[in-house]
Amino acid sequence: MNVSVGRDFDNPAPLVLGCVYLVLIQLVAMASRGYGAYRAVVTLLLLVGALIMMTVPSILPAVTVFKSSKRVPLVAALFFLGIAIASVGTIHRFLVVQGIALSILTFVFYSEANGLLPVQRFKLPTLVVVAACVTVPLVSFLSGLLVPKLYDIATTTAKAGQVMLTGGNPYTELVDEGGKKWMADARFGGYKYSPLMAVFYIPFVSVFGAPGVLVGNLHFLLGAAVILYFLARRINASGPGLAVVLMLAAPFFAEQMLSMGATDIAAVLSILIAFLIWGRNATLVGLFIGLSLSTKLAPGLFAAAVFTPPRPRDWPRYALGIVIGLLPSMIYLTWSPEDFIRNIFVFQVIRPVESTSWQYFVPGWAAVIGRVILFTMAMLTVLFCTFTKADLYRRLSGFLVVTFCALLTGPMYLDNYGIWWIPVAACLVISVGRRPDEVAESRAKPSVENVPLKV
Repeated sequence: MNVSVGRDFDNPAPLVLGCVYLVLIQLVAMASRGYGAYRAVVTLLLLVGALIMMTVPSILPAVTVFKSSKRVPLVAALFFLGIAIASVGTIHRFLVVQGIALSILTFVFYSEANGLLPVQRFKLPTLVVVAACVTVPLVSFLSGLLVPKLYDIATTTAKAGQVMLTGGNPYTELVDEGGKKWMADARFGGYKYSPLMAVFYIPFVSVFGAPGVLVGNLHFLLGAAVILYFLARRINASGPGLAVVLMLAAPFFAEQMLSMGATDIAAVLSILIAFLIWGRNATLVGLFIGLSLSTKLAPGLFAAAVFTPPRPRDWPRYALGIVIGLLPSMIYLTWSPEDFIRNIFVFQVIRPVESTSWQYFVPGWAAVIGRVILFTMAMLTVLFCTFTKADLYRRLSGFLVVTFCALLTGPMYLDNYGIWWIPVAACLVISVGRRPDEVAESRAKPSVENVPLKV
């Protein structure tokens, strides 16, 4: 009989690694509400595991991760399904169901892409699972509106916007009560993020009050989904929609923004635009990275280090773009240098190590050695991307390397930090295991989708 199959891959590694990624992120979902050694270990496993499986094979010369075997996808899917079912005793049961839906979606998609399952037979279940996953942001948004539970990043952003509207300086006025109490110093009561973070949310907060942060996040999330779709198309022409679904439905991703009010998505949207236009206009790439830095230092700082222009002659225009993007920050730095530096930089540097970090549970010398290793790895990645002809695929992988190394060397790992890297990880998951030059070749060749195959 004749059935339609997707693009025929000889390597089922994307399915296997995609499922492993979902396993790791679900373990974090189950652990992230608590503090202690369990959460620290799980976070360490997530970041190191993702670092190894999604970035090292991408930056180094591509190798075949798995030999072709039609048994591998089924085994991988059953493995993840078993992990999810065994977790139903946790309090995060909705997230477990969410993880199961993601595993089914990933299994069906990659099985079709590898020509292991007929498309027609599984099209309806796939659409149902996609629809279920896309409802995750809606459920999170309604939860945030009906049961207010905003983070301090949301409430201080709303306050900072109100101070700006009255012509005040959010870095000199009392905006962050928690920072003041935590440091036992009134000078640390200023806003802890770059000024554009508050500016972007002023229209929404002015209309809806503090919950306007959630409304703003919804708009920024929709924008990020559109940009991620086109970014995924640049990386892998088959299945860019899956990258968007993985991002939207990843445990805690939508909840952090649409329920808790984490505003990191505003900074992430700018760097996603920079990633999309990289290699086309160095000035605009620098501009959007600069705007991200003027919104929040991370993850824009990591993007700036990795997404340098591929041609040395474009470096001045790239630097000019960053400088223009940093002008909003320069205004407040000039206005009150000491308060700006104290709340933006000093506060982050002097924060003690918390129990969400692996460093909290090891001797001091072990933490130092670990930080040196991670810093060296991050610097080697930056040098690789700067002085070689690294393409977009490898630079996205390099961004994950630098981000993971920074998170592992930091004093804590908070839930909202996943917003920095999950979009890029979702984009790479759909193409992991494929050589970048193979992606380019597949774009140049006629598509083999919907080609009849006799079986």
